[in-house]
Amino acid sequence: MFWERFSSLCETAGLSPNAAAKKIGISSGSITNWRNGMQPSSNIKKTIADFFGVSVAYLNGEADAIYPRSTTTDVRTIADDVEMLHKSPELRVLLSASAKLTKSDVEAITEIALRMNKERDEG
Repeated sequence: MFWERFSSLCETAGLSPNAAAKKIGISSGSITNWRNGMQPSSNIKKTIADFFGVSVAYLNGEADAIYPRSTTTDVRTIADDVEMLHKSPELRVLLSASAKLTKSDVEAITEIALRMNKERDEG
């Protein structure tokens, strides 16, 4: 179950499992082991859950829905997003313009952005 959840999260994020592992600081050998059925340590699972913003229970297959690790806000993630918006006028314009888009418009744009990130990571 772990491998299926991990690889699905990678795909949703527009990353290959190896690209995600590199961003997280995990060896590609670990990816091979997981693909072959081995389980990462609980510390590694927590690192992965933090990276993707999901619960360890979700990674383990103990929860069916993706949900935040807790009901508290992940301050580090929000601070990173605010800093990124502060430094990038283009992202501020994009965020502002997105307020008038439909849900399907946002989903289509998100898919394009994820695809672009995946191509960049693989290229």
